[in-house]
Amino acid sequence: MFTQGSHLQIGHNINCAATIYPLTDPEDQSLGEFIPTGCKSVERVLGGGLALGKVTLIYGEAGAGKSSLLIQCALQIGRDGRDTLYIDPDRTFSATRFSQIAAQESEELSRHIYLLQPNSFADLCNVVENLAAYLTKQMALVAIDGLTSLYRLGIGNRKNAFRMNRDLNRIMATLSEFAASSKIAVAVTSQVSERITPESGSNRLEPVAHRVLRHWANVIVNLKKTNRTGVRICNLEKPALPGSESSAYFVLTEKGISDLRGSSD
Repeated sequence: MFTQGSHLQIGHNINCAATIYPLTDPEDQSLGEFIPTGCKSVERVLGGGLALGKVTLIYGEAGAGKSSLLIQCALQIGRDGRDTLYIDPDRTFSATRFSQIAAQESEELSRHIYLLQPNSFADLCNVVENLAAYLTKQMALVAIDGLTSLYRLGIGNRKNAFRMNRDLNRIMATLSEFAASSKIAVAVTSQVSERITPESGSNRLEPVAHRVLRHWANVIVNLKKTNRTGVRICNLEKPALPGSESSAYFVLTEKGISDLRGSSD
């Protein structure tokens, strides 16, 4: 149905490693309300980090830093003994990239990342509908890196479009209900496509299937490249909390994302 999930570098089948446990205790406040990102400027935009009990949509063009942000969040909670279910429909998860960001902690922190790579959009639907089967007792984050990639591949004709849109809506609704009931953070990334805005007639980059994703996501941020090498900007479009900063610059390097030093931007 889908390729064998693995406990990174450990090689256990995820179905063996991820025994079914009760959902995270809602009274367990050891993480507070947010999962840290390791980048203070991005955290100020997000209101503190990835919000527990909510769905965060992170969208942007290739190379904007979406995957690095997810990996970095997984590493942050891994240091506290918390687990991440990392679902990779794109099959672009890079062990090399993981090791670059985790550095000398790579082997130890890999034990807290569970990688799952569905083969098709139907497989992805099945995984989401059965998320409880993949939870560990210490699971704090479910990350879907490239939620719309398999959707985009399968939406070829009008008949498929109706079914795929219905299934994507069901996925997002299920993720929303799961996050709220489990108090686990859910983060999804999306590719972008150009859309003409009726008001201005100009082209705008939007997440693929933007209506469905925007409807269900509790928090939305857009990551963009700038004309400065390695510098990215995180724009807030839908906040977790009032008073969050509307945007912030950060730096993307092979070591992950970090604050932009020596700038008032």
